[in-house]
Amino acid sequence: MNIDEVDDRTVLAIRELLRQTRNRDAVARLMRNRGLEEADARELVYAIHKANLTANRKGALYKMIGSGAVLALGLLIVFGAHRIGAGLVIMFGSLRRRIPLGSDRLHYGQRLRG
Repeated sequence: MNIDEVDDRTVLAIRELLRQTRNRDAVARLMRNRGLEEADARELVYAIHKANLTANRKGALYKMIGSGAVLALGLLIVFGAHRIGAGLVIMFGSLRRRIPLGSDRLHYGQRLRG
């Protein structure tokens, strides 16, 4: 029995039972008690379980790809900002030269005039 041949209520009920019990055989027995043939019930429950696993794995894969893209973008921003910052320091000179503090002069080994 194909998932498309069954009404949506039955599929949703099986999905909910699988979520609650996590036991395919118990859900198949319950569906058999509700009027489905045993082979059809087992096949339907296994098909729905497989479809759920496929959907979960696809979602996880897409989330991993999205996380990797965000990480790559973040690294590009960090390294790009570092290179831009280094370029600005080279282009405009050291920022320490613009701050007239004696400690900077001591740092560069120059004498303080006083």
